[in-house]
Amino acid sequence: MMADMIKAFAKSVLCGAVIGCAPFLMVTFVSAIAVALDGGHGDGNLRGMLWFAFLPLMISFPIVLATSLIFGLPLTLFLRMRGLESGDAYRGAGIALGSVIPVAGAVILHAPGVYVLSIFGAIAGAATGHIWWEAIKNVDDHPH
Repeated sequence: MMADMIKAFAKSVLCGAVIGCAPFLMVTFVSAIAVALDGGHGDGNLRGMLWFAFLPLMISFPIVLATSLIFGLPLTLFLRMRGLESGDAYRGAGIALGSVIPVAGAVILHAPGVYVLSIFGAIAGAATGHIWWEAIKNVDDHPH
């Protein structure tokens, strides 16, 4: 049961992070491939191109992981104890948290132009919540 929960958590965090940063990941990945195919007119550093290609995921993953650990797992306990677990509850919480975290970061960093990232945060949050619910709703001792 615990192994299933850990797998569900890892799957939901990774998928949520990838889905949330997918538009940026496509741009950086295609740009890195274009540079590589063009003969790597930068410094020719393959490691640097790979780093650039996956940069959005390297930013998104720790944010989704931290948010899931700090807010998501306690939310699961809260909802489970009150018998309120549902896909809508997890998706709604994911949308709310995913929207607020980028705005909070923008306020802290004094970067108001970053508010638009709350859209992608909401998408990541909804995906994380949905995948988490789909993965845990069938765990053996999960109350329904």
